Amino acid sequence: MKHVLFYLIRLFKEKKISPQDFCNEYYMIYDINNDKLQLSDFERESLKKISVRASRFTDIEEDFEKHKDVYFSSKDLYEITEEVFDELEIINKTPNYS
Repeated sequence: MKHVLFYLIRLFKEKKISPQDFCNEYYMIYDINNDKLQLSDFERESLKKISVRASRFTDIEEDFEKHKDVYFSSKDLYEITEEVFDELEIINKTPNYS
């Protein structure tokens, strides 16, 4: 199942899935099934950074402007995803279906 999560991250990084869809899928795979993923401590800590932002993502500009300290934007989500993608070397752990 870890490979599915890594592939989801790759799809999002490559902008092949919307931020909202990414957040929903990430929640289903990472947050709900965390104990089944067989992650190392390093992987778990890295992926948690995405979880925090994905769980507080909004694509409603008004919400973000009113509560910048509560919500994260798609820009924030892309930035942390890029960071984790590089940290975990996900490019080397996912097939290239493009």
